[in-house]
Amino acid sequence: MNIIKHVWRYVECHVHTRTTLPSNVTDLWNANVEEWESIEESYLTALYDSMLECVQALLTAKGSHTRY
Repeated sequence: MNIIKHVWRYVECHVHTRTTLPSNVTDLWNANVEEWESIEESYLTALYDSMLECVQALLTAKGSHTRY
């Protein structure tokens, strides 16, 4: 139910698939910033648009587990 988790996962995956992995905290910070700034607006829009379906599933499940 929290789209920011998906965004951080996206950033994490992209940082880990770089040809040169960060070797210190500064490199990791810079890599995260670069990946964050390169997120396509369409990806964020798709996440935002999916929230209606997530909320509906939660309401249908009456607060129980959902696939989200």
